[in-house]
Amino acid sequence: MGNFSLLTLTPLSVNALPAEKVPKPLQPWVDWVLEDDTQLHCPFFYNDTKTKYCAWPSQLNLDIQKQQGKFTSNWQIYNKSYITLPGNPDHWPQNVTVNNKPALVISYNNNPAIKLDAGHYQIQASFFWDHTPESLAIPTLTGIISVRVLNKSIAYPTIKNQQLWFNSMFKFLILRR
Repeated sequence: MGNFSLLTLTPLSVNALPAEKVPKPLQPWVDWVLEDDTQLHCPFFYNDTKTKYCAWPSQLNLDIQKQQGKFTSNWQIYNKSYITLPGNPDHWPQNVTVNNKPALVISYNNNPAIKLDAGHYQIQASFFWDHTPESLAIPTLTGIISVRVLNKSIAYPTIKNQQLWFNSMFKFLILRR
C-alpha cells in the first residue's frame, strides 16, 4: 500500500487590516486602494451583513395642521448620500433647513431630497396647503414616526405604501370630541 494524504481545506477568516498596521511602504497606497469603496465606513443593518447603509434616520416628527405641516428629523450620515424628505411633487417641502441653515432641495427619483456629506444633521421643513391632503409620502427609511394632527398626538398613524394617511386621523379626532 502506498502513502495516502488527505488535504482538508478550512475557510480562512479575512479581516481588514487597521490603517495604522499597514506597513509604511504601502501607506501611500491606502487611499488609492480604498477610493472606490464608498461604503467602507457605513454600518450594516442589524441582521443583514451584506447590505450597508450610509444614511441612518432617527425619529421623524410631523406636526400637521389644516393649512400647513412641519417636520423634523435627525440623520447620521457616514458617506455622501441623497436623503429623501417627506413630501412629493404635489406637496413639496418648503423652508428646508439643515442644522438651521437653508438647504437646496432637489428632485431625486421624483422625490424631494437633499445631498449631505458625512456628519450628523437635523433637517426641518414646512408644508403649505389650502386644505390638508389625503396623504403625505414619507421616506422609505423611516422607522420611528411621531405624528401630531391638530395639536393631538396620534399613537397609531395609518401608513400604507410609504404614505401617511390623514383622513382616518381627522375622523378619529372628530369622534374623540
